[in-house]
Amino acid sequence: MKTFHLISKELAARWGVRETTLSQWRWFGKGPPFLKLGTLVLYRMKEIKRFEDLARQHLNNDSNHEVLSQIRLENKEEEHNRMSP
Repeated sequence: MKTFHLISKELAARWGVRETTLSQWRWFGKGPPFLKLGTLVLYRMKEIKRFEDLARQHLNNDSNHEVLSQIRLENKEEEHNRMSP
């Protein structure tokens, strides 16, 4: 199975925001989950799409806290399922 990623510059272009905005979101724990390898920041397409889908459902919400909580919960469940025999 191949996993696709976007770098910060690509995600910023996709969403029409600055890379500094994504950086601030990472610092404050907002935005989609990311993977940091040294100075390289990657976002999994799966997580980007999930974040976008959940964000559409919460358009009237000023904070994406609920969206992030849901994504993190699903990630933990997926990880637990992978680790279970």
